[in-house]
Amino acid sequence: ALLSDTVQSAIANTLHGHIAVTYVEWATNQVQVVDWMLIDGRPAAQAFADALTTAPRAAYGRNAIGAALLEGQRLIEVNDFDGFRHVIDFSGDSMGNSSGPAILPSRDTVLAQGTVINALPILRPDSPRRAGYDLEQLYADNIIGGPGAFMVTAEGRDSFAQAVQRKLFLEIA
Repeated sequence: ALLSDTVQSAIANTLHGHIAVTYVEWATNQVQVVDWMLIDGRPAAQAFADALTTAPRAAYGRNAIGAALLEGQRLIEVNDFDGFRHVIDFSGDSMGNSSGPAILPSRDTVLAQGTVINALPILRPDSPRRAGYDLEQLYADNIIGGPGAFMVTAEGRDSFAQAVQRKLFLEIA
């Protein structure tokens, strides 16, 4: 998604012409798969994409959404970049929170620091919009927050890449 012309154009047209990003896998544990990188054009985006696609899977277990949100905030606070806007992009396919801190207090802690949380719910073929389990509504009520917060839904694996690209464009532009 970072390599797409649409996202590259959005990055080039930001106030400073660059963004800083990291990539974190989350489950029972949270692992920073790609360290913070300044993306200021196609070569930097390619380096980020290469680092991401060659890294082995590092997070395992059941979901710990509260811990993932808090880890995202911690990584924003300790990185070497001084961004004027902080955003956690949260992607997932359930609302499970099997371990760690509760979701709502964790989200509230992040929002209190001025960080925006946007989301990308991923609908699985076996459970999209089941009666009583509307993942999009659950993410709207329990995950996203902050000024201008939004979500873009991936209807499944086939639309995931397009949804990520759209979400990044909307966040950056």
